[in-house]
Amino acid sequence: MTEYLGKGIYRPSEAASYIGTESQRLRYWFRSRPGVESPPLLHSDFEELGDDLLISFLGLIDAMVTKKLVEQGVSVQHIRRAYQTLQEEWGIPHPFTDRRLSTDGRRIYIALEEEIAEVLSKQHFFESVMDPFLTQVTYDDATDLAAVWRPADGVQLNPRVSFGKPVVEGTGTTTFVLHQAWVANKQDFERVADLYELSEEQVKAAVRYQEGLGRAA
Repeated sequence: MTEYLGKGIYRPSEAASYIGTESQRLRYWFRSRPGVESPPLLHSDFEELGDDLLISFLGLIDAMVTKKLVEQGVSVQHIRRAYQTLQEEWGIPHPFTDRRLSTDGRRIYIALEEEIAEVLSKQHFFESVMDPFLTQVTYDDATDLAAVWRPADGVQLNPRVSFGKPVVEGTGTTTFVLHQAWVANKQDFERVADLYELSEEQVKAAVRYQEGLGRAA
């Protein structure tokens, strides 16, 4: 398991529930297709585990960004070309995890010091009217890459904590464990809070998040 330390580790079904999509779609994005010469749409950091694949935290953020881009109307073909271009030009395997990424719903941009540039055409724009769409993500100041994802109030995914599983913010206690304890204790928030030395609000945040996962996709 040492190769997974600090990187986060997720199966497609698990990652899909976090970003609100279908696991088959994630497999399509991360796997090479028989008879197709082009590489997978997104990069996986790990070798496949038997008949399944594993996704890292940065791969998860790549997938989350890809889903948002598709929802905003960016074509998969454009996403593929932009992703591969940024991989080559920036020399990093997960360019969609960079804080400089943005979109206007049709094209993908990178933010430079005083301007923004469209990834494929290299056309520069000196005034940006685009708001960042990854407000839930905290970036590493040294690398500009995603470091923590906060998908809900009081909940975070950090690849350095509990293998990147959703945890109550500021703790290493996973939302899954707290939800299981809540069910086992007849949905008694106070009892679970006492057992894990957390506040009732922290337990409620974990339960809300877990209860919402099944409805996200």
